[in-house]
Amino acid sequence: MVIVQVIMFIIIVLSSYWAYYFTGMTTGLVALVGPTLAWFAGAGLKGALRSSALSEQLGGTILTLMFAFAAYWMIHYTGFQISHMGISLDGEWWALVCFIIGMLGWQHRYRL
Repeated sequence: MVIVQVIMFIIIVLSSYWAYYFTGMTTGLVALVGPTLAWFAGAGLKGALRSSALSEQLGGTILTLMFAFAAYWMIHYTGFQISHMGISLDGEWWALVCFIIGMLGWQHRYRL
């Protein structure tokens, strides 16, 4: 799953570069920060739900919802979308994909 994470990070960086190049600095920054924030929110939700203390679960879930809402709001405000080879994906859906991959991708524990 680490390969999927690396590929997704490369896609986020390239899409933010193209958004900056074609539309401007604001959309380019949102294309970088929004999906990354959604990705971290998904990973944070997984960590919060696996916590043993109820206060950590509740606090992590609330913080995850705040990050996810901030990512959604930024992307929706700018109208960011990914288009490549005739395939178009709205920014809100891209943030949802990043959220899900972030939630499913990170391991609870890393073992060497």
